Amino acid sequence: MIQNFIKIALRNIRKNRAFSLIHIIGLTVGLASTLLLLMYVRYEHSFDQWNTKTDRIYRLTHTRSVNGEESYQRASVFPELGLELQRALPEIENTCRLFNIASEYEPVFTYNDGEDSFSENSIFLTDSSFIDIFDLEAVAGDLHSALSLPNKLIISESLARKVFNTTDVVGEQLQWQGMFNPNYEITAVFKDIPANSHLHFNMLMSWAKVYGDRSLKSWDGFYTYVLTDRNVDPEALEAKVNNFSKAYLEDYNKGKNLSSEISLQPLTDIHLNSNLRGETEANGNGKVVNALLVIAIAILMIAIFNYINLSTSSSLERSREVGVRKVIGSSQFQLRLQFLLESFCMVLLAHILAVTAIQLSTPLFNHWMGSAIKTDWWMNARFYGYLSLSTIVITLLAGFYPSLVLSRFAPSRLLKEGGNRTKKYSFRSVLMTFQFGIAMLLCAMALLVYSQINYIVDLSKDFNQNVMVVKSYETVQENMDTTYLDKFHLLGKELSDYPSIEAATISSNIPGQDYSWVGQIDLGNDTRISAARTMIDENFAKVYDIKLLAGRFYQAEDELHPLNQLVINKKMASDMGYQDTEKAIGRKLSLFGSETTIIGVLEDFHMVSPRSKIEATMYTLVHGHKSFLSVAFQQGNYKEAIEATRTEWEKLFPDKPFEYFFIDDHMMHQFQADHRLLQALMGFSVLAIFLACLGLMGLANYNANLRMKELSIRKVLGASAIDLSKVLTQKYILLIILSSALSFPVFYYLSALWLQQYASKIGVGAYYYVLPLSTLLVIALITSLSQILKSIRANPVEHLKSE
Repeated sequence: MIQNFIKIALRNIRKNRAFSLIHIIGLTVGLASTLLLLMYVRYEHSFDQWNTKTDRIYRLTHTRSVNGEESYQRASVFPELGLELQRALPEIENTCRLFNIASEYEPVFTYNDGEDSFSENSIFLTDSSFIDIFDLEAVAGDLHSALSLPNKLIISESLARKVFNTTDVVGEQLQWQGMFNPNYEITAVFKDIPANSHLHFNMLMSWAKVYGDRSLKSWDGFYTYVLTDRNVDPEALEAKVNNFSKAYLEDYNKGKNLSSEISLQPLTDIHLNSNLRGETEANGNGKVVNALLVIAIAILMIAIFNYINLSTSSSLERSREVGVRKVIGSSQFQLRLQFLLESFCMVLLAHILAVTAIQLSTPLFNHWMGSAIKTDWWMNARFYGYLSLSTIVITLLAGFYPSLVLSRFAPSRLLKEGGNRTKKYSFRSVLMTFQFGIAMLLCAMALLVYSQINYIVDLSKDFNQNVMVVKSYETVQENMDTTYLDKFHLLGKELSDYPSIEAATISSNIPGQDYSWVGQIDLGNDTRISAARTMIDENFAKVYDIKLLAGRFYQAEDELHPLNQLVINKKMASDMGYQDTEKAIGRKLSLFGSETTIIGVLEDFHMVSPRSKIEATMYTLVHGHKSFLSVAFQQGNYKEAIEATRTEWEKLFPDKPFEYFFIDDHMMHQFQADHRLLQALMGFSVLAIFLACLGLMGLANYNANLRMKELSIRKVLGASAIDLSKVLTQKYILLIILSSALSFPVFYYLSALWLQQYASKIGVGAYYYVLPLSTLLVIALITSLSQILKSIRANPVEHLKSE
């Protein structure tokens, strides 16, 4: 019997090729989209799971408050806090520190007796205990003893092959240019860190003390990870950590109106749920991932509902077949089994096509979403288990209702009326409302995300965008070398003679980069404010086109006494109590042990990111940390500016690489997660509309056939083409309007939730829902146009001759 049913099912699929193709395409597109999104969500949640001790590893974070108000949250803490916690708390089994040495000193290495060189920014100082906490896999050498002595380093497999063309490099000597103790030995090679890790590096160096005693409780720039004992209560341990830390920092914070809170952050929470100051690299966004999970489920539901609509709409052509089968003795169970087997065949074929589509599109999807989803998942037996389960579940969900509808009618009714029913609104209408509600929601969210991204991108352009940035590769010895600084001044003068270049400046930070120093400024009378610091020269405001609101900017002669004068931004003047920026001029402050006078106030601009609030900022004259050369060029003349800068650079710094980027590209990197969400929303909005329109096509076909006699009578009585069009379309229009009304509260809630992450945000108005609604109405009318024309052109005689 089963074999016979399968033959009949395949025969019916071949007989109705066009309709079967629509069924299969709809399910294939829905399944492929859903599986891709689920794979991406799984990938995002897999971050840092490659560590065997993942559930026991925590990162220490620091929340600093000034005058009782939160100043910032940082992903790093004080240099020896982790070690002190390990000594004091038995629940902490081990601890290690990481310090981003490249943020302070440019790492340029030479080898082969100085004949060859390379630079590497992905480098950290770390304790030897790092190997005991994190699971690095050795390619060469002994990792567990590799960092136990000073001036040792381990490198990644990819870096070893890139520099030496081999991984057999244990014992090779490297010289770090400009370091006081420059000789380092490679003691091991490790396999590259997996892509699904919040922390990536190509070099680890044995720990060296880069801080003094005065920085022990003031410099919170050290990433610290702790390994706890098994079965430790994280909340209880965090309370102990915080209490110990308060006591540890009490002597420093006392009298400064400062307070610190040290928290334990689970390793697996970092990638999706952490956006603190000083993250090792840009993390993902848990809200985006959750949104994509919801979209995946919604797309699958649309595909299933679409299948149900299309299946039931084809029941008219099968109703007499069902009637004949019932007359000759088929039971309801046999009929339902027949239709379920037909559904199974199409669902199975759709799964096979979807898997093929995923295999072909995964590389493109990885590039699109910036992920590293592997394409060898099809070799996993568990995958086939999930695939089989999915096939069975979707067959039951998608095939049960059509089989129920077709099998429950009486034979006489099926043979006489063909199963026609006159319900104005049916279960199919409910499904259609749901489909268009999801499509509306996706379209509205896509429009909102697009508008918000454009808004913050425009905010990020509140300074000159025609700027090329060159990395200085400043060494430790050059850090405080005035001769080296004079070379930069000479370079700026030489560059200003080129017609394509307007000005050049050196600075410790550039727009789009987090501040390297944030501290407290004593205003007197036991009042402190938090402020960031950027070191610049006298051309910074000119290069980046920052407006001077009050006073004057730096001049060349100010460099003789660089800390005697100070330029601040409008936000810092406001925090100091000066709403009128002119009144801030002449105010004296104690800064780094010296008295300084405010000489100018700059307009606020988004130095770090338009995502966050503008911070109080001090601009001090360069006193070390000459990290970046910024060159402002005339619009359209970037090629000439590059060649001019390269020529002058190689004259003055022949031993340093010339590496550049443009500031607008640099700023856009921070919007990658937003662009990925936008791409996903736009892409899957189109798919949702496509699937909903397939369902609408089926429903329009069903209703048109169901009401053909009614339409014929109306036509005989004189109804015009417009009158008939209204009869056929008013139901769909009402369904779409109803779906938009039902989904609007969800849209309003999700938009408010998503916009919370931005300090500057757009308002949510009716425009973001009216436009998608209008678009969907037009698309729906176009989709049902073929059925409307077919009904209008039909000959009434053909449908009324039997009456």
